[in-house]
Amino acid sequence: MRRRSYGDRSYGNSALVFTLIIGVRRLRPVRFFLVTALEGLMPVAARAGHMRVRTGPRDPELRRARSCYDHLAGDLAVRTFDRLLDGGLLLRRGDALRLTDAGRRFFARRGIDTDALARGRRALCRCCLDWSERRYHLGGTLGAAILHEIVAQGWAVREAKTRIVRFSTTGERKLKAWWPR
Repeated sequence: MRRRSYGDRSYGNSALVFTLIIGVRRLRPVRFFLVTALEGLMPVAARAGHMRVRTGPRDPELRRARSCYDHLAGDLAVRTFDRLLDGGLLLRRGDALRLTDAGRRFFARRGIDTDALARGRRALCRCCLDWSERRYHLGGTLGAAILHEIVAQGWAVREAKTRIVRFSTTGERKLKAWWPR
């Protein structure tokens, strides 16, 4: 390993790391070289397809509706969860969540067999913290069944290669009409 001396210090390959992390003033020529090299490599990375745009909670489509594993997340999911709680279909004690008898009847009328879902290995319903809303939405097999039903009814489509769940205007209206009164 070739070592370079800058002033009273000697650095090997770690000079680049020191420049990035500490920003030592004596290494100004190295910083200039690094910035120039990175700017030169960015078009190459873009042409090769190695640059990705990472959407976060500020992306309006992801905030509105997205998948969280196999269930619905985002603003619409949080509002749906709130309506299910307010309607007495789900009962929450802390993070523990259970389906009420009224909830079983509600979902049975909508074609979701909660007894069959409860027989599986996964929890029927559980609180899942929404990373964009900082509130809970419905997870578990019931949450997955609701998302499956939404897509099967044609109210929304899952965007390929993303987590976005895109509701049509009619689909969002039908979801809100589907909520308990």
